[in-house]
Parts: sequence; structure tokens; C-alpha cells
Amino acid sequence: MFPAEEPRRIPLGIRPTNGLPFTAMIVDDSTMMQKLLAQILKSEGFEVIADADSGRVALGRYVSLPKKPDFVFLDVEMPEMDGVQTLAGLRKIDPEIKVVMVTSITDEGLVKKLVELGISGYVVKPFKREDLLVRVARILGRSNYQPS
Repeated sequence: MFPAEEPRRIPLGIRPTNGLPFTAMIVDDSTMMQKLLAQILKSEGFEVIADADSGRVALGRYVSLPKKPDFVFLDVEMPEMDGVQTLAGLRKIDPEIKVVMVTSITDEGLVKKLVELGISGYVVKPFKREDLLVRVARILGRSNYQPS
């Protein structure tokens, strides 16, 4: 008798329906944070199609992208245009975009404002890889997902 094969684990960033990757844009004024988020997302099969170091740059890039991202990972504290203003701008362009706030701010008033603006999720810095991936898994409806 042959041993039963374990079901193949589908990476979080791959659509189970067609095998294509989910796409992401990362907006953070820290290059180190951009690289960290990109590394984590790519390790799960996501395709990072754009990044930006400010809200203004992010809105400009978002509008010019030939293919819109499925997710935007957005910092709150940025110079020039903060994450709240950027989120409001993104909502005007694309009311359906999934936005995950990635920030060190835990102020209840701010979180309430972000929820009112329709964020999909919220991750507090510093975060563990697993925490970020589990949050994204919830947004995707993959409740059985276990980070590797």
C-alpha cells in the first residue's frame, strides 16, 4: 500500500482558482520596510508591482499602473502626505482596493478613522512575518492558512 500524499500547500500569494499571483503595492517612507515587506510577500508568491516612499508618489504611481494591485500595504506616518490622506486618495480612485495599514501607531482614534475609511487590515510594527501573513490570509478568506 502506498502512503497517502499530503495535499500540496498553495502559497498565500497564489490564487487557488487559477494559479496566478495576487499583486501588491508597498507604500512606506522606509526603504528597509519596503524591502522587508516585499521579501515576505514574494516568499508567499505575491507579485510586488510597485512601491512608493510617500503618499503623493503612491497616488501618482497607482493611477499610471497598467495593472492595478490587489493589495496596497500602506504606512501611516510619512512626510508630505500621511497614510490617512493617501488612503482617502486611493479610495477616490478605487473604492474596492484592499489596503493593509502597516504602522507603529496604535491610537484608538486613528484606528477608528482608518476603519471608517475602509481598511482591510491593520498590522502593528514591529511585526512578525507570521502575523502579517495571517492577517492577509483572513482578508483573502483563507482561514485554514498556516505560515511555513
